[in-house]
Amino acid sequence: MDEDRKGKNQFFECAILHLKKTIFKYNPEEGENYFFIYFHTLFIRFFLKRDFLSIQKNKKIIIISTTEMQPIALFYYRSFSNVLAIVDASESVHSIIEVVRETHREKIRFMLAESNVKALTTREFTILLMILNGSDVLSIARRLNIAKKTVYTHSYSVAKKMGVRKIHDLIIFR
Repeated sequence: MDEDRKGKNQFFECAILHLKKTIFKYNPEEGENYFFIYFHTLFIRFFLKRDFLSIQKNKKIIIISTTEMQPIALFYYRSFSNVLAIVDASESVHSIIEVVRETHREKIRFMLAESNVKALTTREFTILLMILNGSDVLSIARRLNIAKKTVYTHSYSVAKKMGVRKIHDLIIFR
């Protein structure tokens, strides 16, 4: 896969163009201020390796997330004030349009209604990133100056929050 296509989904991009035309049909320039991101486990390394949200600091960001990626989406929601909404990818297009309209019209932030979804902590996020980059438990423990058992505990917590049995289940076939 060439470098400029990584983390991109052509079907998603077409849907977002249609979404922007529907919501911002009377003011298309306003739609250019919005940046939509599709959080899916296929692109997990893309979202963790690059600081892609800081590049979009002047944009209003809407994250459309699969269930597994919602803890990471919530982490970004809490970390960046320009993330206006997180929408479940299983929602209908009409629901997504309503959320975007509401955030645009009322200038409010919208978070998932599911209270059982918990965001990753900064430490969990860091450990997940290190694991996805190929670090083993001992090197993570040394680098972060924590016990190996603590690394295992954080890994277990990440896996539980993301709905997988083991954290390595996130990186198989990725």
